[in-house]
Amino acid sequence: MAISVSVAMQRTDSRHAPHRLTPALPAALLPCCRQTAAKPDDAEAWRVLGEARLLSTDAQESVAAYEKALALRPNDQTIISGLVDAYVANSQQAKAVSYLTGLRDQIIAKGAAAAAAG
Repeated sequence: MAISVSVAMQRTDSRHAPHRLTPALPAALLPCCRQTAAKPDDAEAWRVLGEARLLSTDAQESVAAYEKALALRPNDQTIISGLVDAYVANSQQAKAVSYLTGLRDQIIAKGAAAAAAG
């Protein structure tokens, strides 16, 4: 089940402030929080909360939400990608590199399996 959150926001130039958004975003966190409370085993809800927290420059809470999503849906490349962004925003580069290395290995393994099968 996909979750869509509509938020009136505008990004600034991402080269200067990659997560700076208009103040409208914090209001968008409420539906995300409600969704994770109502469905704590919904990985997509946790992923969306992680993304919303990252966009609101709450990197620490973003990491927690993405980690919960990944625990529910291990090896999900979209979740791993978001978690890596959250780790970088939270100055946890070593963890980001570790997950990127794992993601690279996953992609290589899938490619090798596809080549062997076909």
